[in-house]
Amino acid sequence: MSATRALLLCCVLLAHACARLSPVRHDEDAEAPSPVLDSLLAQLTTVEPAAEHQADPAPAPGPDVAAPAAEQAAPALLLASAGPADRLAGDYEMGSSDQIHVSVAGVDELTGDYRIGGDGTVMLPLIGSVAARGRTEAEMAVEIQKRLERDYVHHADVLVTVTGFEGQRVSVLGAVANPGFYPLQGTRETVLDLLMRAGGPSSTAGSSLFLTTDHDLGHATIDLTGLYEDRPVPALNAVLHGGDTIQVQEGEPVFVEGWVEKPAPYPFQRGTTVCQVITKAGGLHFGASSHGITLLRPEPSGTLHEYTIDYDRVSAGEEQDLHVEPGDRIRVAGAAPKVVAWGVYRFVSGIISVGIGSTIALF
Repeated sequence: MSATRALLLCCVLLAHACARLSPVRHDEDAEAPSPVLDSLLAQLTTVEPAAEHQADPAPAPGPDVAAPAAEQAAPALLLASAGPADRLAGDYEMGSSDQIHVSVAGVDELTGDYRIGGDGTVMLPLIGSVAARGRTEAEMAVEIQKRLERDYVHHADVLVTVTGFEGQRVSVLGAVANPGFYPLQGTRETVLDLLMRAGGPSSTAGSSLFLTTDHDLGHATIDLTGLYEDRPVPALNAVLHGGDTIQVQEGEPVFVEGWVEKPAPYPFQRGTTVCQVITKAGGLHFGASSHGITLLRPEPSGTLHEYTIDYDRVSAGEEQDLHVEPGDRIRVAGAAPKVVAWGVYRFVSGIISVGIGSTIALF
């Protein structure tokens, strides 16, 4: 604290003490010590850090600097809400097998729970059959109100609520844990909601989801790569309607070629690594080069991205083992000396086999 600042503080403290110790006035105009003194005291007693110890300003987020957590979360929240606008809660169009609750003030005979029949109508006391399929809760309430006011009451206060959703179903097919038909449970269910209700993509699922609908989107293909990488996928926020179909593509097989014991295509399984697939193929052949493993990965643009893998370094934990993706090709090259030795071995063993066979035939 500077000398000037200390002197000012002493003056303010003295004035403050004088104000506190002055004779108390009992008339209505008595004033409390000046709030200005309190304010000055608070400001002067606030210790400011020395300039040489002030923290450096935080660097602006860039390629090598992570943004604060709150700023990192913001884009994810924006993406998560970037899907089509939600319909109003009462916009659900009722269908066959839905259960509804009808409440009419003062008309106990009509208040109760009802299920919509296969023909799309519901039978209600007093007013009979009412068409329900394709109507919203509000539209159904208006129709019941008209019927009642026409024949029974002057003013009917009607409330209709869907309590059991069975009429609007969505098909979830393909590489999901539990494929099947799922009823929509309201008007706000999205592709992601139904995908999770079906248990999520299976371990053999590919990176594409096909959505078929009679509404705005028509036919759409959604890339699930972000979902597997814990990133938002805005297209999964598309709101579903009854009759829509979700199909998750099965992952294309992973092809293993070259010097392995059993070269062949192998079913894709998410989370499997290159070395694990080679193990499924029987492991490296005698003639294989442990340094000559190549992973060819098709890119969306149609080009092939090439990765070189050192089997020995991966096995020793010195190099990361890559995870395979659908359609990957693993090529294992041969080591020239080993290939020659293998060829000689095959040739000699063939001669010996023929010789033994001929000897047996002579006897």
